[in-house]
Amino acid sequence: MNVITVSAVDAFHFFFFAVYDDGERYFATHTYDNRTDAEGWLANERKLIELGEWSPPESRAALKVLAGVTLREYAEQWMKHRDLTPKTHALYRRLLKSRILPELGAETLRAVTPAKVRAWWVGLGKKTPTSNTHAYQLLKAIYNTAVEDKAATENPCQINSAGKPPKPRDVQPLTPAELEEVAEKVPEKYRPAVPVAAWCGLRFGELIELRRKDVHSEGDRMTLRIRRAATIVDKGLVVGGPKTDAGIRDVTVPPHVAEILREHMTHHTGRGPESFVFTTTRGSCCLRRRSPSPSRTGSRLSASRICVSTT
Repeated sequence: MNVITVSAVDAFHFFFFAVYDDGERYFATHTYDNRTDAEGWLANERKLIELGEWSPPESRAALKVLAGVTLREYAEQWMKHRDLTPKTHALYRRLLKSRILPELGAETLRAVTPAKVRAWWVGLGKKTPTSNTHAYQLLKAIYNTAVEDKAATENPCQINSAGKPPKPRDVQPLTPAELEEVAEKVPEKYRPAVPVAAWCGLRFGELIELRRKDVHSEGDRMTLRIRRAATIVDKGLVVGGPKTDAGIRDVTVPPHVAEILREHMTHHTGRGPESFVFTTTRGSCCLRRRSPSPSRTGSRLSASRICVSTT
């Protein structure tokens, strides 16, 4: 790439820029008080071109600033530029505050080496493997973006086994008999929620956000339109879409469950379309999951769903 140098001078300063083959003018990031310094800048530009390492001066200046940015500062900006659900946002904030930033937050991005990440990973211990894995995945994602931004030269998260989630628990579905046992332990007003959740495959957040307008009946057929889910974030209730796009669905209710649900809605659900199907005594959304524990029922319960096996 050839370069043509041009200089202009006013009464006090020298303004130097370079014109490259692409036809663009690339100015120095500041003016010079003497010609010697300005010519030195031009000489350095020629050298970078010859080495194949040239980039626009403003880009190099921005990278120089980024080189001094700490992980804490970069993570804060990274969070602002992400389109996250409230629950995921709260999770990332908690992981940064409790696991990542106390040890690595004050380090500049480029000062965090693979060795430091390995030491940090070991220091997390083994008592909370799932949270540790999530923290590692978050740190790796932040550095993936930092490498793209050229704020870091490499991703220091290079532990092959660290990003793998723990082996999932072996959750055995309830048998119909066990499901009935669970339902018997639930207060009568909420008892229909058990078969609805189990036979229709609803998550807890989908169940408590179910409203009268979501229940459609045509003759003997009943369908649930799942379009929303409630999530508890920082002790507050946040309503959004289901957990995944596939969660937006219509669910056909088995006839025996539809009969139970119709009876429940007749006596416990308000008449308005926005009325919650399952409510508190004051008619508001059920904020907390109050399922009986396996120790009391002798049954196997999933953390987010009640599943039933028909085999």
